[in-house]
Amino acid sequence: MLDSPLIKPAEGYLRDRWVPAASGARMEVRNPATGEVVAEVPRMGAKETEDAIGHAVAALAARPSLGTRRGWLQKIHDQLLAQAPEIARVLTAEHGKPLAEARAEVEYAAGFFGFCAREIDRLAPRELEEHPKGCRWSVHHRPVGVVGLITPWNFPIAMIAKKLSAALAAGAPSVIKPASQTPLTMVALFHVLDEHLELPQGMVNLVIGDAGPIGEVLC
Repeated sequence: MLDSPLIKPAEGYLRDRWVPAASGARMEVRNPATGEVVAEVPRMGAKETEDAIGHAVAALAARPSLGTRRGWLQKIHDQLLAQAPEIARVLTAEHGKPLAEARAEVEYAAGFFGFCAREIDRLAPRELEEHPKGCRWSVHHRPVGVVGLITPWNFPIAMIAKKLSAALAAGAPSVIKPASQTPLTMVALFHVLDEHLELPQGMVNLVIGDAGPIGEVLC
């Protein structure tokens, strides 16, 4: 088994709590190079996904400010860089790509959070130059709703970084489903979020399990 503080516990994450599958079912994560079992994670399904969506819907009421969201994004950027060696080790253990490439992927992922932190003022309210009907009009950006983020196995942290950085920048709560072959890197990311950020309850939720029952609910 892989010994890392970033995958203890290796569970799902709903409404700011680490939780197992409601059924108690578990599934193995194996090192593709050796076949060795590196961890066990929950096999979640439709119930946990529906619960996660409910928690995320409730988080829409939080309406965090641009400054708050910028702080989240910058902190994730900084923590990914600070913990890149350990996250890369987890990524290599479950995915099999060379450690140097895994480290580069973590640094690449950090860049998306840094970019959104720098550019978030594009979401500030703005007044239209035109004055239809003789009135002053202003544009205010609000999240449409909860986002479902499904990621593939080939870039376990880069793919979620592209999606989650934009969701957090917009203030949109998310339900995240990693590939069942590579869930540990996502668990490591959620440890970073849990330990270093003060997000509204339900802003980020992690469901781990087979694609079918989770994907049917999200899609």
